[in-house]
Amino acid sequence: MPDGSNTSWNPADVTRMPSAPPPGAPPLPLPATGPVTVTQGTPPPPPPQGYIPPATVCYAPGHEPPPPPPLTGGYKMDVDEMRAILPQWEALRDKLQTLNTKTQAGAQMNLAPADDDASTRQADAALAHAQVYRQSLAQQFEYAARYAETLKAMIDATEKQNAAARDGIRKAGQGA
Repeated sequence: MPDGSNTSWNPADVTRMPSAPPPGAPPLPLPATGPVTVTQGTPPPPPPQGYIPPATVCYAPGHEPPPPPPLTGGYKMDVDEMRAILPQWEALRDKLQTLNTKTQAGAQMNLAPADDDASTRQADAALAHAQVYRQSLAQQFEYAARYAETLKAMIDATEKQNAAARDGIRKAGQGA
């Protein structure tokens, strides 16, 4: 042998396919020829006669479907609906403020139960997690506070607009 070993080498051993892959190896590829059979469930039924997939449908000029409605953004609520949800948003804002205050006190704690490296790393990880939690609470508080303030402003604006409309109708009805 070229490497200096006295082992006999037979090329038929190299090109022969093994009967099964060794443990941990990927499975052998399936043969590429022969019929394919479905082993899980039944295949879907063929499409009905004359069916055209949606991607290939072409519309005649003047017969196109209508465009989708424009995106106006937001919700439409009347004053009563806004008044109904305002206390919920104020309660959420207050609860988040309380949680935020409580977690600020915990930020100054020394969490390491011992002076070894593992305890210090665990304490550092806990403090990093607490910092992310406080940031999340602050963001949620800001969102809830802005939402409650916006609701109040919208209620006031809508009430003023409704009052002005009532006054306008009243004046028009009096012939002024």
